[in-house]
Amino acid sequence: MKKIITLCLFALAMIVGTQSATAQSIVEVNATAAKKTKELKQFIKFDNDTEDVVYQTYQNYVRKVYAMNEAMVAGSAVKENDKIELNNYVDKKLKAVFTDDQYKRYLEYLKIPK
Repeated sequence: MKKIITLCLFALAMIVGTQSATAQSIVEVNATAAKKTKELKQFIKFDNDTEDVVYQTYQNYVRKVYAMNEAMVAGSAVKENDKIELNNYVDKKLKAVFTDDQYKRYLEYLKIPK
């Protein structure tokens, strides 16, 4: 009986630990996306509607980057093509919401060493 209770408590602890790790990664994704959006808004100067799209785009981007990193840690190979496609996804989404001048400033922003 004690072994069953101990096993159940261990399983519960594992579930709670997994949820907090997931919650932590969500917080990190949101913080990274917010930081990147703020930097771009200061450099490019866009409105709130555009800011929402930029934030969502970077949220998706950071989630996918984290997933790639986790896959690499787990031993899976990440194709270079996947990274290129991910960067193209961001470029395509931002080009759709930015004006021509804003997109040119975005390309300038990418050239700045960080």
